[in-house]
Amino acid sequence: MNIENILLDAISGIFLGVFSIFCWNKLENKENNWKNYRVYLIILLMVIGCTIITVYVSEYFRIFSTLLLLMIINYLFVLKDIRKSIVSTFVSQFIFMISELIFVLLFTPFLGNNVENLKTDNIGIICINLAVASLSFLLLKTNIPQKIYLKVIELCDNLQKNLLISMTVITVLVASAFTIMTWMNLSTVLTLALNTILVLVYIGIIVKLLSTEVNFKSINSKYETSLSSLKEYETIMNKYRVDNHENKNQLLIIRNMIKSKDNNVVSYIENLVNEKIKDNETIFYKTSRIPEGGLRATIYSKMCKMEELNIKCILDIANEIKTVDLIKMGDKVTLDMCKIISVFLDNAIDEVSKLNKKEITVELFIMDNNLCIDISNNYGLDTNFEKIGLPKYTTKGDNHGYGLALVKELVKNNKLLSNEKIINKNKFTQRLKVNIYELKNPK
Repeated sequence: MNIENILLDAISGIFLGVFSIFCWNKLENKENNWKNYRVYLIILLMVIGCTIITVYVSEYFRIFSTLLLLMIINYLFVLKDIRKSIVSTFVSQFIFMISELIFVLLFTPFLGNNVENLKTDNIGIICINLAVASLSFLLLKTNIPQKIYLKVIELCDNLQKNLLISMTVITVLVASAFTIMTWMNLSTVLTLALNTILVLVYIGIIVKLLSTEVNFKSINSKYETSLSSLKEYETIMNKYRVDNHENKNQLLIIRNMIKSKDNNVVSYIENLVNEKIKDNETIFYKTSRIPEGGLRATIYSKMCKMEELNIKCILDIANEIKTVDLIKMGDKVTLDMCKIISVFLDNAIDEVSKLNKKEITVELFIMDNNLCIDISNNYGLDTNFEKIGLPKYTTKGDNHGYGLALVKELVKNNKLLSNEKIINKNKFTQRLKVNIYELKNPK
C-alpha cells in the first residue's frame, strides 16, 4: 500500500470520526463541544485505527474490525456505557449506509458509469465521503434516528444471556455477508442495495427477538403484580373469616340473652354496632368514593393493614374526584399509579409503626388539571430527606430501600406522572400528580 492510499484512509477516518462523535452525542441529546481536546484525540485514534485495519487486517474482517474499534472508542471516551455504545455505533453506521444508498440513487442517473470511476479516483473517493457525510448530518437533523435509538435502548433493557448470544451470532453473520459481497466485486448500486436489504432484515430479526423478550417481561411483571394483589386479598379474606366467626359468636350470645329475657340485650347490641360498624364505615364508605380502576382497591387494602396495626388513617377525598375516570386512563398509567401509591403507603406504614404517634393521611383532590394523591405521615428523627429516593437508602434495615427508586424510574418513564416531596412541620408528604389534561387532550 502506497502513501496516497494511507493518506486516503486517514482522510476517510477523519470523516468517520467527526460524524460518529456528532451522531453519538446527538442520539443522547448531548452537546458537541468541539473545543475539547478529547474530541480531536478521539478522531486521531479513529484515523490511526482505520489505517491499521486497512493495512494489516484482511478484507474479510475489516467491517467487523471497524465496528469493534468504534464501539471501544465510544465506550471508553464518549458514552461510557456498554449498552448505549453498542446500539449508538450500529445506529450511526446504519445512517451512514442509508446515506450511501441515497447518494447512489440520486447521482447515478446523472453520472452513469462515472460512479464506478469515482471509486478508483482518490479525489472522487474524498468527494463521495464528503457527500455521504453531509447526507448523514441531514438525516440526523430529523428525529427518526433518535427515535430508533431510544426504542432499541428500551428494548435492550435487562436482556438475558441467551438473547445476547443470539444477537451476537446474527451480527457476525451479517458482517460476514457484507464482506463476501465486497469480495465479489459487485456494482456499487447492487452492493448497496443488497447491503441495505440485509441490514433491514437484520434489524427486523433483532427487533423481533427483543420484542419477544420485552413482552415476556411485561406479562411476567403483570402476573407478579396480580400475585401481590392476591396475597393482599388473601390477608383480607382471612381477616373477614375471623370477623365472621366472631360475629357468629356474638349472635349466639344475643340469642341466649333474648331467650333468657336479659334486659341488657339492647345495650349490648348498641355497643357492638358502635365498636364494629363505626370503625369500618370510614374504610368502606369513603373508599367507595374513589373512582374504579384499581386505585380504590390499592388504598382499601392498605387501610385494612393500617387498622390491623392500630394506625390512625385519615382519608380525605374531594368532591370533584368523582368526575375522574381512572378506567379511561389506560392500563399503564393506572398500574404505574397504583404501584407508586402502594410504595408511598408501605413506606408511611413502616415509618409510623416505630413511632408512638401513628397517623397517616391520604388525600385525593384536583389541582391545576392534575389528579393529586397525597400520602402524609409523621416521621422519626433519623429520616434523611436528602437521600430519600436513592437506591438502597432505607431506615428499615437490609433488603429494603428500592421502593422509592422504583417510583423514580416509573415517573421518569411516564410523562403523565410527576412526584413531589413536601415537608411541613412534623409531616412528610409524598404527592403523586397525574396530568388529567394531557390524558383528555392527547397531542
